[in-house]
Amino acid sequence: MAKLSPTKLPMTTKPKQSLRSARAATTRQRQTHGATTNKSRTNPLSAKGTSLQLTSERDRIILAISGGPDSVFLLHQLLTPTLLNIQPLRREQIILAHVNYHLRGRDSDADQKFVEKLAKKFGLKLETLSAHPGTDTNLEARCRDIRYDFFETLRRRHHASHILTAHHLNDQIETFLLCITRGAALSGFSGMSHTDPARHLIRPLLHISKKQISHFLDSAKTAYREDKSNTDPRFSRNRIRSHIIPELEKINSNFIFTLEQTMQHFADNQAIIEDLCVRWCDTNLDAKFTFGLDNFLAEIPALQRKLLSHIYRKIHGTGITSAQIREILATLQKNRAGLQKEFGPRTTIAVSKSLKTHKRQVVIKRELH
Repeated sequence: MAKLSPTKLPMTTKPKQSLRSARAATTRQRQTHGATTNKSRTNPLSAKGTSLQLTSERDRIILAISGGPDSVFLLHQLLTPTLLNIQPLRREQIILAHVNYHLRGRDSDADQKFVEKLAKKFGLKLETLSAHPGTDTNLEARCRDIRYDFFETLRRRHHASHILTAHHLNDQIETFLLCITRGAALSGFSGMSHTDPARHLIRPLLHISKKQISHFLDSAKTAYREDKSNTDPRFSRNRIRSHIIPELEKINSNFIFTLEQTMQHFADNQAIIEDLCVRWCDTNLDAKFTFGLDNFLAEIPALQRKLLSHIYRKIHGTGITSAQIREILATLQKNRAGLQKEFGPRTTIAVSKSLKTHKRQVVIKRELH
C-alpha cells in the first residue's frame, strides 16, 4: 500500500523550562526540514515522504473527477505523465468518483454523462453519487462534506490507498487572497498541503498553474466540461480570478509562482511555531491539562497566544478566535488564583495554587456529559 511519511523532527524529553534557549536549535532543525518540504512541494507524488508507490497490482487510488479541466488533466497525467514526475498508473488502479449535486439542471447531468463516456473511453471503473444538498446558506460546506464522505466510502470499499483531488496552484493563490480580505491566522496563509494523511488525501497539482493545465489541454485538443458558475461575478473567488490576479500579473508576470514561494515561507514559519507548541506541551502540560503559570508567562506574548490556540485545538479540534485568546491571556497575565474564563464548550481555564509546589498553575477543566 502507498504510505505517506511526512518528515518529523526528533522529539526529546526536557525539563520543564522556557523554550527561549531552545529556539535557535529548533530553527536550525526547521531549516534542514525546509529543504525536504520544498522538494515535496515541487514534486509531490515522487518526492520522499509524499510518494505514491503502488506496490501491488491490487493497490488503487480514488480520483475525484467532475469532468472539468483540472480533474481531466489529472487523469491524463496519471495515465501518461508529462508534467508530473511519477510512474504511470495502470487503468485497473484508478477508480473514478463523480458526484452529481443536481444544482445546475441539465448541465449537471451533462457533466455526469461526459464523465461516463470518459471512463468508458479509458476502460476505467466509475462510481457516481446522486446528491441533493439543498439550497441553504451552507451549501458549499454541505457539498464538500457529501463528496469527501463519498470518496472515503469508496476508498474503504475498494481498499484504495489514497484519494486524489485536482486542486492546483491558482486555487492556492485565490484562497490566499481571500484570506487577506477576510482575515486569517498564520496557518490560513500557508495554503493547502500536498498531503492530508488523516483523510488519505493527495493533491498532486498544487505546484502546477491553471495556465499550464489549459496549455496542455489545448495542445492535446482534450475535451472537458466548463462550469459556467466559475465565471459568475457574484462569487468573490471568481472576481479574484477574473480581475484581481490579472491586474497583479501586470505588475509581476510571475506573480503566481512568486506568491507560491511566499506561501511556503508562511508554511515554514507555521511549522516552526507548531513544533515549539508541541515541545512546550510535551514538557509542561500534564495529562489533566494543567501547566505551571510561571513557565507559561516566561514565554513571549506571541508564543503565549499560539500555545493557547494549540491547546484549545488539542481539546476541541477546532480553532479559537483572536478575541477569545486576548481575553484569556489578559486573565492569566494577572497571575491571581481564583480567576477563571470560558475555554470553549463546557470548558473552563482557571488559575489556582498548586498544593504540591505552592505555585500558581493553570487548570483546564471540561464538564463530562
